[in-house]
Amino acid sequence: LTRNSVNAPITPLSSQTVAFSHYNHISAQLPIEPKSGNVVTGGIKEQTQQCLRNIKTILESIDVPMDDIVKTNIHITKLEDLEAVDEVYKTFFPDSSIARAVNYLPARSTVVVEGLALDALVQIDATVSHGDGTPPQLVEDRHGIVIKATNTEKAPLNALSTQSVAFSHYNNIS
Repeated sequence: LTRNSVNAPITPLSSQTVAFSHYNHISAQLPIEPKSGNVVTGGIKEQTQQCLRNIKTILESIDVPMDDIVKTNIHITKLEDLEAVDEVYKTFFPDSSIARAVNYLPARSTVVVEGLALDALVQIDATVSHGDGTPPQLVEDRHGIVIKATNTEKAPLNALSTQSVAFSHYNNIS
């Protein structure tokens, strides 16, 4: 099931969200302001905020909270921008009081790239534990599925992500 929201950037090359089984994949979001179609003005913080705002807007359009994200992929053009990205990221995750109470954070990967479309400094995509509307599943079908976030001391820990987030029969690794 594919969907688009007019409140986030739309491209003819992909859907904003594709649901399959228990998952929903949010396509990579550039820091584009949806009304103007332009990259937001400012630096890495403003661009990161716009990427995450676009993701949140897409999720809200399908009635899914940010805390249902099980994995994010962040692409940045400069490794030295990661600290600024992290500052903004912390304002979006965890999102709800329930997630804050257990310090739930999605698995996360960060990749340094040579360049991004429209000369953006950052691009973010997400995988969500959600299959609402994917035939033949019903919304209620996902309620019994466990989301299990796990860290081990035997691998590097990161304050902004969980090393492993299991959902359904998949495991998302940072």
